[in-house]
Amino acid sequence: MARPLFQKFSVLICAAIFGVSGAAVVAQAAPTTLNWGPVSTSQVPPARQFAAMTFDSTRNRTVLWGGGNSAFVNLNDTWEFDGLNWVQRTPTNSPPALVGSAMAFDANRHVSVRVDDHGLRLDPGSRRLVRR
Repeated sequence: MARPLFQKFSVLICAAIFGVSGAAVVAQAAPTTLNWGPVSTSQVPPARQFAAMTFDSTRNRTVLWGGGNSAFVNLNDTWEFDGLNWVQRTPTNSPPALVGSAMAFDANRHVSVRVDDHGLRLDPGSRRLVRR
């Protein structure tokens, strides 16, 4: 089954919007065309820069984590976007606040993995991020 275009482009669009302006409207591509249109949501993540983001293909969600705000405060909040709505999540284990991380989705383990310049990795036994 073909994925809707919002799944393919949500990471790029969300990174552009929240990384630059923190706008309250998210752009989404219509699944059958390449025309872009606004998607208004009732809740949005706070504006940020240098956040980590990935697409969870198991749950069809874009996952946003961390970054920093305009007051140079590092964030460690987690948000998910399903193509229509943003929802703030509170995972049991969340890494400390940090800017400049990267995320990828591990489709074999069905988890999002965050890495940074400190060499964090996912520990397969505990499914927690640990230092190398």
